[in-house]
Amino acid sequence: MLHVGHIISPYSRGLPKTGQTLSRRTGDDGETELGWWIGRLNVNNKERFVLHLSNPDDIVIDRATGLLWPRNWTGLGGDSGFENQWHTCIDWANNLDWKGYDDWRLPNILELGSLVDSATSNPAINTVVFSNVNVGTTWSSTDYHWFANNARVIRWLDGIQSYGVQTLLKFHVAVRTA
Repeated sequence: MLHVGHIISPYSRGLPKTGQTLSRRTGDDGETELGWWIGRLNVNNKERFVLHLSNPDDIVIDRATGLLWPRNWTGLGGDSGFENQWHTCIDWANNLDWKGYDDWRLPNILELGSLVDSATSNPAINTVVFSNVNVGTTWSSTDYHWFANNARVIRWLDGIQSYGVQTLLKFHVAVRTA
């Protein structure tokens, strides 16, 4: 539970912050900044994305989800600028040994979707935090149960989630739990 003044608020547990920081009146979203991370209520936990201390140029920690992501999506923790089929991407991520970690994997659709920034487009992701995100589609590890041989994707041009045939070529990125 989050403490707001003297009130304990269960309402924001598990929900993302809206990003509003300007307060127009007492008790509005700009004042409380409720959401995944505590925000202004804890001065040391104000930012959602922070750079990993031992790999500050390469790895980003998402405090909202507890996930580690590569900062440069066309680097070794990302697609290196090449598209691949879904099965190949899963194998690549599962076998990735990068920056001292060997437990990387392809993110599921909810993990990947948590990075969509609806306030931006082309790409629909925070480009101050993440670099070289291709605006094409990126595979998730989630298959699409309605159609055999399909998997869920996100198109970073606009943040739209959809699905694609697993034999098509798409971009990919690795993730791991912090």
